[in-house]
Amino acid sequence: VRSLQVSAPEEPLDAGTVDVAFGFFPEVPKRLNRRHLFTETMTCLVRDDHPVLYQSWNLERFVELPHLFVSTRQGSTGVVDAILSERGLSRRIALVVPHFLVVPYIIAETDLLVTVNSRIADTYVRELPLRSLPPPLPLPEFPITLLWHPRSDGDPGIAWLRRTLVEICSDIEGQSKPL
Repeated sequence: VRSLQVSAPEEPLDAGTVDVAFGFFPEVPKRLNRRHLFTETMTCLVRDDHPVLYQSWNLERFVELPHLFVSTRQGSTGVVDAILSERGLSRRIALVVPHFLVVPYIIAETDLLVTVNSRIADTYVRELPLRSLPPPLPLPEFPITLLWHPRSDGDPGIAWLRRTLVEICSDIEGQSKPL
């Protein structure tokens, strides 16, 4: 298991260094096989005693707060930033981290806000003193997809892995339970 660049999942699949890729991939070459697993939504997370919980929650408050952003690429922005930019707004990214693993611990101890996918947020809220808030602006849903290279179609081990991932995810569509 390893992290991939969302913008280029085909590179390790083509090279044979990865057997399957699982996640949100906005652009995928037609040569790769794919299977839709479920659709995800976004939510905001803050610590459970964050001052924003005692104020009105709106877009103005959202852009005023310091944000945590998850990215492995320096200077990158996300869908939230693109949507805000269309409205002539921007948010203040106070901290960028490369992995989701540290996110809940940072949020639980700071006044930062993070926008993450809902299933990850649900898990974090169950485990730590965090609260989930609906995004104060419409954010698109996004598909979670399984990708693999056609050369692995005949490999029984990889076929088993794909079937297992599809089975695990089969109940997720339309539900709020985490993976």
